Amino acid sequence: MLRLGLWASVVLYHLGPLLTLYIPLPVLLLPRRLRERHLEKLCGHPWYPVRSLAFNLKMIAGLCWGRDPAVRACFGMTALPLDPGTSRQP
Repeated sequence: MLRLGLWASVVLYHLGPLLTLYIPLPVLLLPRRLRERHLEKLCGHPWYPVRSLAFNLKMIAGLCWGRDPAVRACFGMTALPLDPGTSRQP
């Protein structure tokens, strides 16, 4: 379910300028100012499923950011150990 939610969040983010800014371009072709405006509108959208997908994308990105050893070093934290992979075993 998490992968499906992440996939849906990424698709919504990249194709969402049509929904939020009424511009038929993917987010990668927008200037920085419009990308920020798009994300603000996406996070404050009146439809709950759209806001929920935007939150999902921010949450997963934050978890990945917090796992980065360079980011953890900036906060004086030790690096996390390698993933043992126990959740992927049958």
